[in-house]
Amino acid sequence: MFLKRYGREYRAVHAPRGFTVRHLPRGCERIRHRGKTYYYDDGVYYVHHPRSRSYEVVRPPRGIAVRYLPDDRCTVRIRGEKFYVWGDVHYKKERRHGDTFYVSVRF
Repeated sequence: MFLKRYGREYRAVHAPRGFTVRHLPRGCERIRHRGKTYYYDDGVYYVHHPRSRSYEVVRPPRGIAVRYLPDDRCTVRIRGEKFYVWGDVHYKKERRHGDTFYVSVRF
């Protein structure tokens, strides 16, 4: 989480896309998707840049599956189907091998 100034106050916000960090948050999940490695934590995706030894906040690719979404996600119905929304990313809930996953989709 990062602090962003709103007038005289600061509010906790997630890192914006394009932002880079040297260290991942504790408990970050490593996900392999279509030959690329992503790191996921609380709705935020990172990719590693070895040259700069940093991690960049990125938009998730279509079809990546995660086990959980942030608690402040929203639920919407589109053409009768239920989707979960966090930020500007839509997810569809799926069951795989008895486990629940949220898979990113694009319209």
